[in-house]
Amino acid sequence: MKNKYNQGDIAQYTYNDGSRDLLVITEVFEHLGGMRYAVHWLGEDAKGRCKISTLDDNLSVTLYARGQ
Repeated sequence: MKNKYNQGDIAQYTYNDGSRDLLVITEVFEHLGGMRYAVHWLGEDAKGRCKISTLDDNLSVTLYARGQ
């Protein structure tokens, strides 16, 4: 399965209350047969850095800007 996002892309996460956070994809890698992303959350309530395996099928996440 091809990954939906690439390193350098900026994605937007929309919470149930309508508030939003941006996150930067810092790394795309394969782990245990699936694609995973290392991300860095931006904004006042930033969660910091984490690794996520569910970005591709998360309806709360949309592409905000493609990295170059």
